[in-house]
Amino acid sequence: MAAAVAAAFVMVEPAAAAPITIVTLNIFHANSSNNCEDTTSGTGCSPLGVTHAGSLLNPFLNNTSTKEIELGFGSYYLFGNPYAPTSFMTAGNTATLFASLHDPDSEFYATLKIANGTVPDLSVAGTVLFNIKDVSEGYSIVVSTTGITNADRMSFGYPPTAFAPDGNLDFVLQLTYGPIISAVPEPASWLVLLSSCGLLGGALRRGRAKRRRA
Repeated sequence: MAAAVAAAFVMVEPAAAAPITIVTLNIFHANSSNNCEDTTSGTGCSPLGVTHAGSLLNPFLNNTSTKEIELGFGSYYLFGNPYAPTSFMTAGNTATLFASLHDPDSEFYATLKIANGTVPDLSVAGTVLFNIKDVSEGYSIVVSTTGITNADRMSFGYPPTAFAPDGNLDFVLQLTYGPIISAVPEPASWLVLLSSCGLLGGALRRGRAKRRRA
């Protein structure tokens, strides 16, 4: 019966949302589109480099040809270059995060996500700058400070030459991308849970009936 109980409850775990591709990722000055950090490095913008978290020396994930960055669920570093046009990334300013998302399984481009945040002191780790949640798609994007402001891996310019040291100290943010863990089960999960309880109750009743006959 123990095996039946285990089998009944293992299905209650919700399926994780499929990872998607971040096609573009941009941080704009809230009051000016000319000041920005972005992965496509358009006019007036400084590059925004993306690597896997864990080591500042990990290779950049930016595809300088397609401008797409393949990101599964996980943790990443965002490198920004505080050169003159991007000096808006100073504490107290308001910035906008813009992400264009693509689900490769359904070939569906998700609604653009835009969030405003007040730029914190980048030299202090653990402060959330942006927190975007898409409940319908089941994922969230959180950008927070790492406290690292002295990495020199980016140059002010456009790919592919941008991803090289230039003597200017870069700031490093952390991007955490993953499924939303809901405290309230989805209707389908409730159905599975109720069915499991029914199976468990039936097994217990059959066990009592056998003991009475014995």
